[in-house]
Amino acid sequence: MLNIIIQEGMIQMTNLLKQILSQALYSKRLNLQLSQEIMAEKCCISRRQYVDLEHGLRLPSLQTFINISIIMDLDLNGFCDLLRQQGYSTDDKNGVA
Repeated sequence: MLNIIIQEGMIQMTNLLKQILSQALYSKRLNLQLSQEIMAEKCCISRRQYVDLEHGLRLPSLQTFINISIIMDLDLNGFCDLLRQQGYSTDDKNGVA
């Protein structure tokens, strides 16, 4: 039972992370007035991968996240603060990290 609760918590946090990242990507791309294709090229990924990220269907690899952070001039502290404000936590409800 505890494993199911932990897995559900991890899924919720993963989905929240996808949602926040996808919103950030979409907003920044519009602000930069770039197409998805150009944004993908700047991030060194395929257009399909970028579209999946922007639609919250996947999470980027660490290298891709670093590329995105640099391209977007992402404030990582602000990004983490936003995640926490939206309920992101590294602990589940049972205190298991």
